[in-house]
Amino acid sequence: MNFDQAEKYLPLLLRNMTTGKDFEIQDLTPGYERSKEALAKDNKTRAAVYTPAYVVRRMTLMLAGQTGWLTPLFKDSDFEVFMSTFSTAIRTTFIEPCCGEAPFICMRYDAVTGEPIPILEREGILDQKFCDGVYQHPIFPMLYAGFYEDAKLAVKSVYGFENDIPSLIIARMNVLLTFIEWTHYYFGHSRDFKKHPVPTNDEIKEIAEIICWNFWQMDFLNPADEVIKDWKTGEIIRFKDYFSVRRRT
Repeated sequence: MNFDQAEKYLPLLLRNMTTGKDFEIQDLTPGYERSKEALAKDNKTRAAVYTPAYVVRRMTLMLAGQTGWLTPLFKDSDFEVFMSTFSTAIRTTFIEPCCGEAPFICMRYDAVTGEPIPILEREGILDQKFCDGVYQHPIFPMLYAGFYEDAKLAVKSVYGFENDIPSLIIARMNVLLTFIEWTHYYFGHSRDFKKHPVPTNDEIKEIAEIICWNFWQMDFLNPADEVIKDWKTGEIIRFKDYFSVRRRT
């Protein structure tokens, strides 16, 4: 797992949006680098588990097949119908509870072995949105601005919470790096890339802020006053209030 690209953005990813202060961390060791003894302790004290990539792949592909959230993109050539289903696919929301390092959202590496996963073999929810969703946009080949706006919507649509702060920060870094890596994959070979690299620093900062809102620290069994942002209205609300309303409707 390579965090080199994200190191300078780490201060942006430490923000606790509920308190307005930064998380304090001393260690960002991913699970696959921890000893068997440490992993056993994590499992016993906080029920921490690390899901291998082949299981993640089966589950996310099964989810896509059962819900059909991306399927309409490949079934209708009518432009208006396509744009409607495209918009739905990009905005379809997913949350990974107790997300750990967020392998179901972004599949950058095998959480058990640490083996990097080639970008076109990733099947995380956000990866599917980039590969099968954002790339399908009809103006994609011509306009980076269109890609970025769609990418921003995709990132806004994925959520996760985790009680362990180091795992939460790794999850945030994985989401940010997923955005950067897909951007580089699509535009890194363009003739203007060296002169005008994308994403820009301002764009990365904007994505990092979205990630800090969408991935937060929380004990699901004992939620307190953790806040999230409603991207449709811009309103800041408590997660437990939002969740209680959703359960009643």
